[in-house]
Amino acid sequence: MQSIAILSALLNAHAPLTALVGSGAAARIYPLELPQGCLMPAIVIEAGVDAPQTTDGMASLGYVLRIAELTLHVLAKTPTDLVAVQLAAEAACQFQRGTIAGYNVALVSAATVGSPETDSGKMLWYLPLEFSVTYRR
Repeated sequence: MQSIAILSALLNAHAPLTALVGSGAAARIYPLELPQGCLMPAIVIEAGVDAPQTTDGMASLGYVLRIAELTLHVLAKTPTDLVAVQLAAEAACQFQRGTIAGYNVALVSAATVGSPETDSGKMLWYLPLEFSVTYRR
């Protein structure tokens, strides 16, 4: 959940993104699951593997770096909105580092961008964005 907090903080602090998905309590950036009936566009943050990356030297210093893999599920009603949210989310997160959401973050980087998909029955567009977060616990 630490990695979700890191990405959530970056996304919620990026004005071009919050102009698209809302801000504060009205932000449509959700951890783990999309609420039924929510407005679009929206982002769901899904955590994947979160594993320690420790070497003997790092362990002797008393800290552990972790690498977390996360997926941002971008959903929108139009392909134009989908791309706008994708670009804003990438700009919010790519190559960020420092203290974020109370964690010492070494690097946030985009890993891959999936292919856009559409569900014509629900009139939704979907795009997965993969991110890697390296942080110190």
